[in-house]
Amino acid sequence: MTLSPITPNHPSARPPGGLPRRDSLTSVVESLRDRAELTDRGGADVTPRGARARAVPVVLGFEILEEIGAGGMGVVYRARELALNRVVALKMIRPDARPGDRPTDRDLVRFQAEAEAVAAVKHPNVVEVYSSSRAGDQPYFVMEFVAGGSLAARLAAGPLPPAEAARLVAAVARGVHAAHEAGIVHRDIKPGNILLDGPAAGEKPGAGPDPDPGPRTVPHPSPKVSDFGLARRVAPGDDGATRTAVPLGTPAYMAPEQALGEGRFVGPEADVYALGVVLYECLTGRRPFDDDDPVRTLQLVAHATPPPPRAVAAGVPPDLDLVCRKCMARVPRDRYATAAELADDLDRFLAGRPVTARPAGLVERLWRWCKREPALATASGVAALALAGLAAGGVWYARAVGVAKAKAVGADGARQVAVERQLRAEELARVNAYHALFTRAREAIADQEPGWTWQATDDLTAAARLALPPGVRDEAGLRTALAAALGGIDARPVRALAPGFWPRGVAFHPNGRWVVLAQNLADTTFTTTPMAVRVVDAQTGADVRTLTFPARLGEWANLRPDQARSVAVSPDGRWVVVGTRSGYLHRWDLAAPAAAAVSWSLDNPGGEAHWVEFAADGRSLYAVCAVTSRPAPARSTVTRWAVGTWERAAVYERGDKVYGLAVGPAGGWVAVSTHATIRFLDPDSLRPAHEMSAPGTAALAAAPDGSTLAFAAEDAIHLADVAERKVVRVLREPGERTAHGGEITALRFDPAGRLLASGSEWDKHVKLWSVATGRRVADLRVEGAPATPAFDPSGRLVAVAAGPAARLVEINGLREHQPVAVHGHPLLGVALAADGRTLACLARTESSGRVARLSVWDLDAPHRLTPAALPEGVRTVRHDEPRATEGWVAVDPAGEWVAAAARRYAEVYRRAGGGYDRVIRGDLPSAGACRLGAGGRLWALDGADVATAAAPGFDRFARWSNEVPGRATGLKGMRCLAVGATRVLVGGIDGAVRCFDAAGPAPGADLRPAAVWTVESRVAVRAVAIAPGEDVAVATTDTGRGYVLRLSDGHVLAAWQPHRDVAAAVAFLGRNTFATGGFDRTVRVWRWDADRVEELFALRTPAAVRELTASADGRRLVVRCEGDYAARLWDLPALRARFADAGVPLGE
Repeated sequence: MTLSPITPNHPSARPPGGLPRRDSLTSVVESLRDRAELTDRGGADVTPRGARARAVPVVLGFEILEEIGAGGMGVVYRARELALNRVVALKMIRPDARPGDRPTDRDLVRFQAEAEAVAAVKHPNVVEVYSSSRAGDQPYFVMEFVAGGSLAARLAAGPLPPAEAARLVAAVARGVHAAHEAGIVHRDIKPGNILLDGPAAGEKPGAGPDPDPGPRTVPHPSPKVSDFGLARRVAPGDDGATRTAVPLGTPAYMAPEQALGEGRFVGPEADVYALGVVLYECLTGRRPFDDDDPVRTLQLVAHATPPPPRAVAAGVPPDLDLVCRKCMARVPRDRYATAAELADDLDRFLAGRPVTARPAGLVERLWRWCKREPALATASGVAALALAGLAAGGVWYARAVGVAKAKAVGADGARQVAVERQLRAEELARVNAYHALFTRAREAIADQEPGWTWQATDDLTAAARLALPPGVRDEAGLRTALAAALGGIDARPVRALAPGFWPRGVAFHPNGRWVVLAQNLADTTFTTTPMAVRVVDAQTGADVRTLTFPARLGEWANLRPDQARSVAVSPDGRWVVVGTRSGYLHRWDLAAPAAAAVSWSLDNPGGEAHWVEFAADGRSLYAVCAVTSRPAPARSTVTRWAVGTWERAAVYERGDKVYGLAVGPAGGWVAVSTHATIRFLDPDSLRPAHEMSAPGTAALAAAPDGSTLAFAAEDAIHLADVAERKVVRVLREPGERTAHGGEITALRFDPAGRLLASGSEWDKHVKLWSVATGRRVADLRVEGAPATPAFDPSGRLVAVAAGPAARLVEINGLREHQPVAVHGHPLLGVALAADGRTLACLARTESSGRVARLSVWDLDAPHRLTPAALPEGVRTVRHDEPRATEGWVAVDPAGEWVAAAARRYAEVYRRAGGGYDRVIRGDLPSAGACRLGAGGRLWALDGADVATAAAPGFDRFARWSNEVPGRATGLKGMRCLAVGATRVLVGGIDGAVRCFDAAGPAPGADLRPAAVWTVESRVAVRAVAIAPGEDVAVATTDTGRGYVLRLSDGHVLAAWQPHRDVAAAVAFLGRNTFATGGFDRTVRVWRWDADRVEELFALRTPAAVRELTASADGRRLVVRCEGDYAARLWDLPALRARFADAGVPLGE
């Protein structure tokens, strides 16, 4: 009987019932392509050399020689490492792999995971990773360069001889098994990812003509497994519940369970299957399933049975045929249990012994042994015949005794081996679980889906508490990831409130426990039944009280069912007021045991009471009543009611619709929005005071301090500076022109002014925005209109009126890290007093006057951070340029003196009572940084000069100039300074640090440096800080280098590279602990001990770090980043406590 190859179109290749629907698999393929996780149908997933032109990157320390391959996400270059003069392979993320040419956070996590996966496997048949780093924002890692090309290129010339194929795949299997031992599943094994040591494909080993014109083979090439881009860590016991259901890899080499993409666990057995496909291709020159259409290939892999290798190539030895078929068994348990078992079986074939894929019988094993040892077989046969009868009994007896002894010894050895294997398996399981948890946490941090901070914290804590062998746990990395989770802002739904009750308005009671919900009815529901306002306990969901008001019909054209439009609770918690569609207000006194509604009309026929809001001092209630339906004439009223007497105090009328209402701080302003303008009204008389153009304005919200007004226009959120009445920022989704997919119907600031909540009843989303960064930090889909949010007094909970219930949402973050001193413009400088309480900020302003805005904040103020009082009219500092781009601010250690400087103009203030009095202002030497020492002594940089003057008069400045000495090098400018109790350090652009006496010069004496120390020749010193004990200092430079200096003689105790880019800031957090900040968007915390600097953890920032300032006790660290509208405050004791709770304590 003749066997014919089964082609993909052969009937027997089709599964019963036909193939699965093509459209479903097509969507899978497109999804894979979009994610760059489906590689090409061929064996190689890289583009050959010279196949495309791409800009060659510049990587410090390497000479890029050529591009040797590119896949969906990565590109590999052949490069020369200059320091060691060796050729290496350098892998980076392709700059054109994503729209906008910037990799996503998930791309970066996956790239780092690939580097870690390869580095974790130490085996001669796995490509070795030498190091990893970054070139600017681009991460890369350095691997050994394998010159022989890929197995795919070798197979392009045809199949391999059976022995060579078996030898090569056995070596690959050993490398893959080493990866499995490290807990890593490759998931994309194919000839393109198997590199061959030796001459490149197409080159001849040695010199001279090749006498053999046929296909060439290099004897015994050493294969190496590469490209772990799709590898994943696997922890035993992981059920794969969180894994994606999308298959990853190359269709022709996928195992059936991979191709099905049903979310099931894809483990080492999938790699064994792929090794079988590679062996199949080496033997036959083709893949088991090979179709131009990847959808068709996935169908065949998932449901068809591959033709045996011998049916495709008759020269395949039967044993290798059996090995292939066992590797490619459809059921994973029918394959080799491990890649090592596959390698062992291939070694048996090479040695001429039977393979385990089909156990041979006794006769076959004897025949194979006779062929392998003919002389010994002949002699043994003769001896056996001569002695058979005589020795039969003795052999039987001896064999029985030997078997008994062997069993006894074997049992003891087996028990010992079993114990060792069990211990090793348990240890490996913990290592794998650690890596899997760590990777999942980093992916959660990169994706930032709702609940990500809780998930990442739990995973990192679980990973840190595992008992691991030495050298496995990355404590600094765990702390860094944990700090990212603790420093993030996140939200997740907690519970439904009053299920089945449709709320329109929602407000928190000042006690923080009660949520007030006002009822909403459908437009077609006419009723005379009293409508309800429910007061619900936010913690338990139980009803506290139910208030009712009569349903009414509106007047004129507003003949629609009544319903609540808005609700407000007075600051003292006594009064609840609801505005309704019928144009009525209803109020209740919660202090009364049985509160009855008091109702009154807003006297605007056909109008609806859209907005009600109490003043911050609780003395006034403001209500907006607007006519929304035709044919009634458009008319709106804004009314102020005196709380307590409930008399109408003032009315503002308009002949068009008012869309929004915002009430500023007490004694501040009231804002209303119309179709084209926002009008600011006097809070008492409601007379118009100012206005600003704002076309299409709808919802409004006032920041708690009254400095910022948020309004919705054109589906985006605009933040306006109230003092200047100008828009300073627009909040939108990244890459979009809008913040929501429809009209924004609600805006609310949190009580501290750090978060802004927006809701849209059109797209049914509620989003949280960071006021400091302008970025969306949470996005929650709700069930229905009106998607109105309300914050509790702590800012930790948000109640959302949406659909058939209110939803309570929990906010995480803003504990260990929080934005403080929120401004309407980017900050130019920040300074924290040594006591950690007084924070001074200088912010840019957009007004036509050349000024910068100064504010002083008390970080210990209860409930929220409030600006300390400054004298009227002195919150601005004159600036020589229309648009301030640089400024400096300083606070003395006691917080008594504050100085602000901008372009040769400075002001100094002194604390007086509850605020600050200006002491001096004018043209002072302050073209550069300024600092205040003990007693208010001012130190300032002015180009090449250092100047100082004593408080309180600051009338006599002593100067020292580097003008003349610096002319020889052209590097004369002074860049930074640090003021201690006894010393002042000044860093220059010439790479030197100069030391001055902090007390200043004696009367009549010149100011001179006591010492000059060069830390990095001709490289600017960017930042310098003095340790609390003043025995050492740290200086950082424009090249990202850091230096620990002994202040007694300027000796460099330690030098290292804290940042890849400019190291722009440094601050001490204790005697031997300090932080550095760089343009690489990272703050790193270090511990210095003798001559060693150890990284404790890092804090990631969204922009370049410009400034660090810390309290003397190291409890508070303030970070200013490029473009920040608020300072970033880290509570370091709280962060230290969270590290300890998670199992990665900082120690002493």
